[in-house]
Formats: sequence, structure tokens, C-alpha cells
Amino acid sequence: MGATGFWLEVEGRRFPIEGEKTTVGRDPYCDIVVSAESVSRKHAVFHMTPEGLFLEDLGAKNGTFVNGKRLSGQTQLALGDLLGLGKVAMQLVAIEPAPRPRAHPTMGLSREMAATSEDEPVTTANSLLDQIEPLIGRAFDAGRPPDLFATIHNLVDTFLADIERRGQRLALKDATRIAAVADLLAAWSDDKTYRNWRDHVFDLIEQHRPGATKRKLAGK
Repeated sequence: MGATGFWLEVEGRRFPIEGEKTTVGRDPYCDIVVSAESVSRKHAVFHMTPEGLFLEDLGAKNGTFVNGKRLSGQTQLALGDLLGLGKVAMQLVAIEPAPRPRAHPTMGLSREMAATSEDEPVTTANSLLDQIEPLIGRAFDAGRPPDLFATIHNLVDTFLADIERRGQRLALKDATRIAAVADLLAAWSDDKTYRNWRDHVFDLIEQHRPGATKRKLAGK
């Protein structure tokens, strides 16, 4: 990748992927430790090669996912890929080694979203939201599989947590988009926990944008 390095964003935290191998799992001796019950002690490993970055599943019980598809063996990754270790969602992002001027291209993001500190990876909550919506279409086309439901659920939670971590106010158009995603999952699933989760998401949205979910709540 030249001057730009790969980083892994997990629940608002970012970890560098360095060296030829970077292991991920619950084991405290892993290079990146993810303390979640759905993550195996040694869940997966990143391989940095001259051809690019690859991710290998290490036989994890709850699976390793790349853009909603369960991984078998290993696959090459690209910036922006959405990864899942069990039920934990994460994203592959980049960080520039040198400070960037504020006029640096911001991938079409709003000025508010682009105003991150200069040593943070080039990613925002908005870019994560742009990745969530295509997964809804994929879930519909694939017959609404539970694995994709869990991935989307966790990505929505990560999106909202990132907004809170940055101390930003949720834009009205983004509030509408995320409410629609949560509403679809609740409507598609027979599991009432998704309806409870949707209501929790709506509560969080209302804290930022009072009245933004009224249309969604009507008739429920």
C-alpha cells in the first residue's frame, strides 16, 4: 500500500496491522485482542504479503466473515472491507503516516464528519453507514440469512457508538437511514429481540434528532 498502512477499527478503537502476521482473538497473546464470547482464543490471522493483505480463518467456531460472507480458508482484503469475528463487527481502514492538510480529499463526506484529528485513520461513521445499506440488499437477495442479520446489527451498533465517541450530532438524513435499517431488520426477523433492539436504536436516534423516527413508529 505504499505510504499508507492498514488498520483495524473495532467498536471505535483502531489497531495497526503490522508485520507479516497479525493474529486476532481472545487470547491475551494475540496481536489484537478482542474480548468477546463469540470470538475464539485464536480466531483469525492477517497475512501481509507483497501481493497485499490477506485474512485467514483459523477454524473459529463462530466463523470469520468478509462483507457478510463466511470465510473458508483465506482471502485478499481491500480498504473498507467489513469484517466479522463471530458477532463482533469491524472494518479495515487506512491511516496516513504524515499529517494531512484539512483540504485533503475526504471521500465525499460532510465537513463535520471530515473534521477528525490528523493522526486518525481515514474513516468516519458516515463511511460505515454507506457500507451497511448494501448489506441490506444482499440480505434480501440471499433470503435474509441470520448471519447477515447479526453483521448488520453489529454494524449499526458500531455506527452509533462511533457517533457518540466523536461527540458529533447525528445528521437528520443519517438518522433517517439508520432508522430504516433497524426497522427493516425488526420487520424481517421473527426474533422479538430485534424489535427490542430497534426500539433502543430509535431511542438513541431521538436523543440526537427528536421526532426523526415518528414516521417509523407510527402504526407499530
